[in-house]
Amino acid sequence: MLLAGQHDEEASLDDLTRRNAVVAVKAPDDLGDLVEVLYQVRCNVFHGEKVPGDANDDRIVKAARPLLVELLRHVLATA
Repeated sequence: MLLAGQHDEEASLDDLTRRNAVVAVKAPDDLGDLVEVLYQVRCNVFHGEKVPGDANDDRIVKAARPLLVELLRHVLATA
C-alpha cells in the first residue's frame, strides 16, 4: 500500500497492482481474491490511520461496500 500523497490517480490498475499499491480482483468468483481485497481494506482502515470525512479515505471504504454487501447476502442466503 502507498502512504497518503504517494498514490497516482492516473496510474493504470496493472501499474498499481505491480507496485503493490492495490490488490486487484482477477476472478470475481474466486473467494481467495475476494478475501484478499477485503483484508487489504480492513488493514487500510485499521492500521492506515483512516479518518471519516477525508475524501480519499472515504473513497476506499465506499469502494469496498458493494463487495461486503454481496458477501453478506451470500452468507445469509446459505445460513
